[in-house]
Amino acid sequence: MKSFTLLYLLAAACPAADLTGNWLAATPNGDGTLRRTYLHLKRQGGRITGTVRATLHFYSIDKSTGGPENFTISAAMPLFGSERRVTFRGKLAGDELRLAEVDFNGARTDLVAHRMPEGEGALPARIEPPPLHPVRDNGLARTPPMGWNSWNKFANRIDDTTVRGIADAMAVNGMRDAGYIYVNIDDTWEGERDAHGNIQPNQKFPDMKRLADYVHSRGLKLGIYSSPGPNTCEGYEGSYGHEEQDARTYAAWGIDYLKYDWCGAFTLYRDSEMQAVYQKMGDALLASGREIVFSLCQYGLVDVWKWGPTVGGNLWRTGGDISDSWESMSRIGFSQNQLGPYARPDTGTILICWRSATAT
Repeated sequence: MKSFTLLYLLAAACPAADLTGNWLAATPNGDGTLRRTYLHLKRQGGRITGTVRATLHFYSIDKSTGGPENFTISAAMPLFGSERRVTFRGKLAGDELRLAEVDFNGARTDLVAHRMPEGEGALPARIEPPPLHPVRDNGLARTPPMGWNSWNKFANRIDDTTVRGIADAMAVNGMRDAGYIYVNIDDTWEGERDAHGNIQPNQKFPDMKRLADYVHSRGLKLGIYSSPGPNTCEGYEGSYGHEEQDARTYAAWGIDYLKYDWCGAFTLYRDSEMQAVYQKMGDALLASGREIVFSLCQYGLVDVWKWGPTVGGNLWRTGGDISDSWESMSRIGFSQNQLGPYARPDTGTILICWRSATAT
């Protein structure tokens, strides 16, 4: 009996390893922010089920093999009528989950995850879109806005110094005088929110107000980027639930242009709700007290050219991402003829597409 009791106590003190739980892998972005991947796992017999929230994406696990000592899970999410998939291979090592993530492009990232409390990292509660109403015309963009956008050239490497350098170049190389007056910062400028919910820039942009003042001193205007979702395309802080607050912050900084990217919103909203979601920011920009051009970045979905002006939009995308090639520009550019009637000074202008380093 004593031997049985001793074996029982040893078994109770050393429970079998279990993957079940909420796991967080946090990796630095290099700008004071973190890329967070949450894996909410449940072991059910020989299967591993659950969800993965990585940057702005929310996946459901539908395939798995193995167990704590060596497992593979594959998760999918619907995206624009198709499917995006991510795969993790890993093992449980003490209190750590050691993972290799393989994304939809085949790129591998090694991660280490730790257990977190239940509920951390879950999608926020859905905020119902407002009833539709016409947003008052802001009177801006009576000719197509022209300028420069940071993404294709610099992507997540964009910073304060680079923006100042671009402004200096545009002021003296003839672009400003030819009408290219917008210097637009794309994704990855965002930091965390402060205790009052105010969005802060990350370490790459130490003072956004001073940067705007500098760009203005060169006879140019400054643009910024956000999303109606909880996260942006690159997983940074979006404007979800903070639309009015963010619009006031942009106005206080001296921002002149907002690119508002749908990609962070599709985890919470249907495409049919897009108009109402964009309307919310259109109202917020009008109420901010500053003239801010409103660019709807939503890839030409839901016939945006028919309703873009009614949500306060000054320009909108009419297709997918552009690349730095004649084939891409000609294919997209020459496909716009049928949309000409919607491009009028009193109804907004058409933005063919871009997260681009060329003129917008």
